[in-house]
This record gives sequence, C-alpha cells and structure tokens, in this order.
Amino acid sequence: MLIGAGTVLDEATARISGARFVVSPSFNENTAKECNLYAVPYMPGCFSPTEIQSALTYGADVVKIFPGSIAGKGIISEIHGPFPYVNVMPSGGVSLGNMHEWFASGAYVVGVGGGLVGPAKNDDYKAVLHNAQAFHNEFQSIIYANSAVTRNVPVKA
Repeated sequence: MLIGAGTVLDEATARISGARFVVSPSFNENTAKECNLYAVPYMPGCFSPTEIQSALTYGADVVKIFPGSIAGKGIISEIHGPFPYVNVMPSGGVSLGNMHEWFASGAYVVGVGGGLVGPAKNDDYKAVLHNAQAFHNEFQSIIYANSAVTRNVPVKA
C-alpha cells in the first residue's frame, strides 16, 4: 500500500507529509521542485494546456485534471492530442458508477475523494472501509475486463 498526501498547496506541506506521492489541486513550481528533489511523484491539478506544459516541464509524473466533473471524460483525448505521452488522472466527479468510463476514455489512474471518505465526516469508518473495498473491486473488474479484451477473451456480462 502506498500512502500519499492530497490537497497539498505548498512545498513545506509536501516535505513534512512524508508521503510516497503528492497530489495537489493546482500546479506549484516550488512543490514540483521539492518533490523532484526527494524523488516523490507529484500529481498537480491542471486545467489548461499551459498548466499541463508547466507541470511536465517541472517533472510531474501524472497530471491531475481537476475538477473532472467540469472537464468531462472527453478532455483526456483532447489532452492526448498535443501531449500523447502524459499520464492523466481525473479527480472530482469520479464515482463507482463512472470509473470504468474514465478508464475507457484513457485515464491512467483516477482520484476519488468524497465518494470514498465522505462518511468519515460522520465518524462512519466502516462505511469508508466498505467504500474502499467497493472501489477496489470495481478497479479489479476494470483491469480484468481490459486484460481480457487485449487477449481476445470474451468477457461475461
């Protein structure tokens, strides 16, 4: 299991978090430099080609499209036009019901927030555990379906 830090807004938070990866809602040069210095993967939130280019220039491993619910799934193919090699992570608006659509649209990975940990606001950690298992199971079924397609194996509905 990898533990990461989310909603990181500055390099100090990135440094002291001790996380194995850092996710932020926006691109920050100093955070990118700090993460690169300590070989911590950095996933900044971007919404425009200029932001994506800056993130890549500063060594971002994955570009987070945030909020995904506003951008829509079609943004991934649009990004891959000028940036065919970029790993895209939609976040904000990813749910159990649409996660497979994001992967089918070309997502490298997805970010899930409220749909996963929302019940923690009410101290309902059993529901958080249940949500985590449900997302894990859905991800496993997506991986299985994709590997079956690439091997020409019929997938049962």
